[in-house]
Amino acid sequence: MGSYGLRNHSQHLCDMSPWPLMLSLVLFGVTSGFVIIFRSGLIPYLVLLTLLLGFYWGSDIISEGSYLRIHIEGVSNSLLMSMKIFIFSEVMFFVGFFWSLYYTIYCGEGIVRIVFPPIGVEVLDPYRIPLLNTVLLLSSGVTVTWGHHSLRSGEYSAAANRILISILLGIIFLLCQFVEYNNAVFSMSDRVFGSNFFALTRFHGFHVTVGTIRLVLCWSRFYNADLLGGKGIRHDCFIWYWHFVDVVWLGLFLIVYINVMYIS
Repeated sequence: MGSYGLRNHSQHLCDMSPWPLMLSLVLFGVTSGFVIIFRSGLIPYLVLLTLLLGFYWGSDIISEGSYLRIHIEGVSNSLLMSMKIFIFSEVMFFVGFFWSLYYTIYCGEGIVRIVFPPIGVEVLDPYRIPLLNTVLLLSSGVTVTWGHHSLRSGEYSAAANRILISILLGIIFLLCQFVEYNNAVFSMSDRVFGSNFFALTRFHGFHVTVGTIRLVLCWSRFYNADLLGGKGIRHDCFIWYWHFVDVVWLGLFLIVYINVMYIS
């Protein structure tokens, strides 16, 4: 896991690990070959492989921090900073889709004669399933923060129960999203609106899925009180990620649902 030799720096040097290289190769395959292998059905398997490799890598990090106690303050701060940079990169990822949609709405008609939304496309009512999903996801943000405070107080059982509520709300959100897709009267091929709508909501749904899996990992450790006095850096990162998912959905609800309804 780590080296205990004398050193004149504040960082922990890991032993050789296969997980960073393997995870990088899999992610490279997902991103670079996305269009090519999308129709072949390999994407879900690559995503599952990514999650599996991330799980093993995270297990090593947990062992280093909670069991071996070799993550000093500098290492903990580096992990938190890395998560902040990662979340910022994810924000910019969604900004590209939001910008594309806004450009189509307010600039497309005057420049390339785009009618928005496309003729014959019936936009979804934002005050039905989208509003319910908004309530579910924002409520999960409240319960996950509540569980975080319980963790800080050492109340592992209460933290586990509140994180479990967040997990259930996330699962219900995904089920409602599935119902919405089945009842949508347009598809991804309905010009820019259809492609933007499904790209945004499906990528967000993927992030909700990843966040839910991460919360399950948190819940399992809270439930078993398996922290050993650790700093809980990993749990902080997961909870930040969940709040990022909440904020993105709020922007998605206001822009993709509310805004589109009033201009249609």
